[in-house]
Amino acid sequence: AFTTVELPSIDETMETGKIQEWKVNVGDKVEVGQDLCLVDTEIAEFFLDAPSEGIIAKKYAEEGEEIETGSVVTIIAPSDTNISDAIQAYEMEVGLVSAEIVGKGKMEDWSKEEVTAWLNEQDFDEAILEKLAHFTGKNLVRLSKEDAEKYFDLEGIRLYSAIEDTNEETDEDK
Repeated sequence: AFTTVELPSIDETMETGKIQEWKVNVGDKVEVGQDLCLVDTEIAEFFLDAPSEGIIAKKYAEEGEEIETGSVVTIIAPSDTNISDAIQAYEMEVGLVSAEIVGKGKMEDWSKEEVTAWLNEQDFDEAILEKLAHFTGKNLVRLSKEDAEKYFDLEGIRLYSAIEDTNEETDEDK
């Protein structure tokens, strides 16, 4: 789990902002409302604040860098989360890293994040992603053809076939 912090648009004409100064570093613990960085725009200077508490996991913009509104500036991981897992989950979600690169071999060994990334790569719809959000690779491998059809109708048949194909590929890699 993680929280993304995006550059907001403070008015409808604002398209970009420049990170003037970071007030926090990667690894710092932050509280809700704490200043993260000073942003300069054509309209005004303002502080971007933390929408949640946690730890700064990664910065996606450097001081002096101009970025578009809506761009992710940083991600905040919950205090009880492994920072690298939060970064990996975010980057898989947005397609910066694919499950194939991150995949640790056999499908049955995949984490929940790797399963979610794989489901996204296979273009399954939101309903399936939500229902399988808690699945690990071990859960996927154990999904029977009957259950896949029962719970997901026609998409379940495609899901079961994709699981079988991918599981065979990852077994061959080992």
